[in-house]
Amino acid sequence: VETICLTLMLSTCGAFTSLTITSHLRHCRNFKWYWVFTVTAGLGIGFNTVWCMHFVGMGALSLFGGVESGATDGIRINFEASFTIVSCLAAWAIAATGLHIMAGRDVNKRSTVDREMFVRLTFASILIALGVCVMHYMGMVSQTGPFSTHYAPAVVAASVLIALVASAVGLLLLVVLPNSLLVRVIASVVISVAVNGMHYTGMLAATYRVTDKPVFLVSTVLWDIDSNTVSVLALIFDLALYTVCNYYGDEQKRELEHLRQVEDLRREQTLQRTVTAAVRSVEELGHPMI
Repeated sequence: VETICLTLMLSTCGAFTSLTITSHLRHCRNFKWYWVFTVTAGLGIGFNTVWCMHFVGMGALSLFGGVESGATDGIRINFEASFTIVSCLAAWAIAATGLHIMAGRDVNKRSTVDREMFVRLTFASILIALGVCVMHYMGMVSQTGPFSTHYAPAVVAASVLIALVASAVGLLLLVVLPNSLLVRVIASVVISVAVNGMHYTGMLAATYRVTDKPVFLVSTVLWDIDSNTVSVLALIFDLALYTVCNYYGDEQKRELEHLRQVEDLRREQTLQRTVTAAVRSVEELGHPMI
């Protein structure tokens, strides 16, 4: 139970960090900062919310040999290094691409609810859900030890559906509702509950069978991932991403507000000059109404 609560906290913090960064995309006009925010928001979802939650959540799994195997102690689970790293990179890249699909329109239309937004929402939701599922099942494949793993197709399909619905609801809340702290908190909790639901549903789909010989993937390195270490690193990373991106995001917002004020002042001055010129022309014509 403690591990499950920890994964909920980690994924909520990761989702909140990512959604806060994503909120700056609404008004970001700078090409460089647009991609910085997109990539770091994808990192917040792919690494902090999904990858870290997955490997901390694996600590909730306890395997015992059972009566037939004659084993009395718990079975040790290690993770194959290359699959573990690739699963993180895949979740990061897919999440960033999904966020780009959602935000990659004209800056003045990024908060507009229209047909294009729903098309983008559909594709982005599918892609982010795919990233969550790819990360989870690659992480499952990376498990090594004296066991083989088998999956129930129906439960796997249910986990995919949970990931899809969660992605759509989280993105919809962010786009449709006002950009506020409360909205981001609600969306973060929704995403966290759904990601954890997908993870533990995916775990429910797996059946482990003890074997006489360890089943290892082809690799030179095996990792014994410590949940506490991953949790601390994830929270530090969340704080760093949130602080840096939020600071520069606010700078971009202030710059945009300044540009709008300058533009409004120019329009006002242009209108004033136009009216003054018109009045002067009428006076010069000697119009009887003046």
